[in-house]
Amino acid sequence: MVRAQEPAPQHLDLPVAYSYQRISSGAQLAGGGLDRQQADAEAWCKQHSYRLDDTIQLTDAGRSAFKGAHLKKGYLGQLIAMAQAGKLGTEWTLLIEAVDRLSRLEPLDALSDVFLELARSGCRIIDLEDGQEYSSATLNRDALAMVKLALKIQAANEYSKRLSRRLSAHWDQTLDGFRDGTKAFRGGKESKGGRAPFWLQINDDRTGWEFNERADTVRLMLKLLRKDGLAIVAQKLNEQGHTTKQGNPWSASSLRRVANDPATCGTLRIGIRKQLDAREALHRWREAKRKADDYGQQFNEPEPPAPPEVELIEDFYPALISVEEFHALQGKLEERRHSATARGNRRGGVGHTCLQGLVFCLQ
Repeated sequence: MVRAQEPAPQHLDLPVAYSYQRISSGAQLAGGGLDRQQADAEAWCKQHSYRLDDTIQLTDAGRSAFKGAHLKKGYLGQLIAMAQAGKLGTEWTLLIEAVDRLSRLEPLDALSDVFLELARSGCRIIDLEDGQEYSSATLNRDALAMVKLALKIQAANEYSKRLSRRLSAHWDQTLDGFRDGTKAFRGGKESKGGRAPFWLQINDDRTGWEFNERADTVRLMLKLLRKDGLAIVAQKLNEQGHTTKQGNPWSASSLRRVANDPATCGTLRIGIRKQLDAREALHRWREAKRKADDYGQQFNEPEPPAPPEVELIEDFYPALISVEEFHALQGKLEERRHSATARGNRRGGVGHTCLQGLVFCLQ
């Protein structure tokens, strides 16, 4: 006898809505930004008899909608690619807290690269802030909907531009304070100092930096590296129970990042991220030009500017080792990297990945 199938749960018969959520800072996360966006999406689904999908990751935390990071490296870019490939069907619903969650790009870029791409894929975007729908139907037939969308996009972009100018001016003032010795850390009275070496913390009178409990691990690491290579030292640290700031085992690459950081000898390094980003952009340009030359194709992309110099401010942090010891260690690391053993390991694929030389990390 064939057993009758049980009916599917009633909620599975409801149409599906997806919720895209984005925050750009830790402060927004601490302030409940994601919880608020989730609650708003759930309330809309309940009110309109929809089922909120939870099978696709659509939360971009720490991704900028002004610089397009959520498109290039985030889940929004993946969502648009899925929609273009028809993986979400011909008609589907996307919930957003407000237009600026999807984009703060220049208005034309936001329209063409985000909203119109989604609309052409059959997406029905619901702005939970005012309930406005943006889809092929509304944008083609309702002139007011297109005007409202354009105005919202422009307002979001202008807001981000103003914020960017203020942050840039604030950072310039902070750097001037670092240079002339009048400022020891970023932020106000309640600040933790911004990004800093993980073995340091702001002292009790908030006039500068002091070592924390992780400094002993770094001291031991630097001492061991004078004699042994990165892989051996990583093994010794792990055997003794030392871990990274995140609680992970040490590796050769994570040790190298610490050993190469001049903060170990008390030096603040300014502009390293800009230099690394510029180096990566220049590398991509050269690779693209090389491929175009190989295929005899015309290549008109202008060459990116040369990477900027990194600025060093000595005696900024308390030092674990002297400047002379730091440079001596750099020499040892470089010598080992070019040793016959290291070259053999790289040829054999030991400690080497396809991303080596292309991806740069900061502690």
